[in-house]
Amino acid sequence: MGSTTGLPEPIRSRPWTVRVAAGLLIFVGVTAVGGGVEMWLYPYGNEFVRTEWLRDLPLIDTWRLPGLVLGAGLGLGSLVSAFGLLRRPRWRWLAPVQRVTGRHWSWAATGVSGIALGGWILLEVVLLPQRSIIEALYGILAAGLVGLCSTASLRRSLALTPDRDVAPGQQVGQAAPERGLPDRRRLLRRERVLIGLETFLAVSAVGGAVGLTTGGMDLGPVTADLPFASPVLAGAALAAVNGVLPGVVVVAAVSRRSWAPLGHLVVGAALVLWIVVQVAVIGPVSWLQPVFLGYGLAVVGLALRLPLRPTVGAAETPARVVPGR
Repeated sequence: MGSTTGLPEPIRSRPWTVRVAAGLLIFVGVTAVGGGVEMWLYPYGNEFVRTEWLRDLPLIDTWRLPGLVLGAGLGLGSLVSAFGLLRRPRWRWLAPVQRVTGRHWSWAATGVSGIALGGWILLEVVLLPQRSIIEALYGILAAGLVGLCSTASLRRSLALTPDRDVAPGQQVGQAAPERGLPDRRRLLRRERVLIGLETFLAVSAVGGAVGLTTGGMDLGPVTADLPFASPVLAGAALAAVNGVLPGVVVVAAVSRRSWAPLGHLVVGAALVLWIVVQVAVIGPVSWLQPVFLGYGLAVVGLALRLPLRPTVGAAETPARVVPGR
């Protein structure tokens, strides 16, 4: 049972999804901090982090900056997220995140950690020449963290309650039961804007993919910097990430699927990661790169403003009619 005195619940009373997510975050955090320290201590490489790999990394001549990002960003960030899941501290400076999501800040932090881990692994696969089973393992962990954030059990457990999550003097809206989207006949304006943005993104991505795969779009010398120097592979990836994914989410939003708000967030994050990886692989080659980076951030911002909670009372049990005596 939850505490009514503002004290954290015992960890053993947390749902299994919360405990599993915290365990994954602790594992990722400890290993990422260790990897970051190793990169910092051996800035020019060792037997695990090769010196010659630095030649494949744009704008980087030592391992210290990647080590700082890995250790301080991904490592400490994951550990803080795990602490938030298990202890649910009330930090006033993170109150805006809670007002937007309607959940304790650790829910958003866990999702961001999973997306960041997936982006890190994606950059490794694209930039580093050698493959490892560890990349597959951490890719699965990244997908698991994002998947756990979407489960009803974890979302319900982290829904805001005044006794546990609201600091004195702070106000927060009521968190509704986890049963899907509000039962509205009309889409919110933000939802309509997101549907329009994602439809344009899907159409433009499919058009670009067709141009790449058929040879109608000539990348010139940039082609040599593509993975396997293959425009066809690049076109297929473009169609899948920025074409099919937004299209599926648009259909889900129009048909009022309960996971549509999370889908909008994934679309925005995927577009931001796509631009980051693109710049890392081929460099800043077009004014469209900052434009679509802002495009992805706008989708993320709008998605975070959507109601992720259903109509209050949707889970209420109808009154029972008691037969007369």
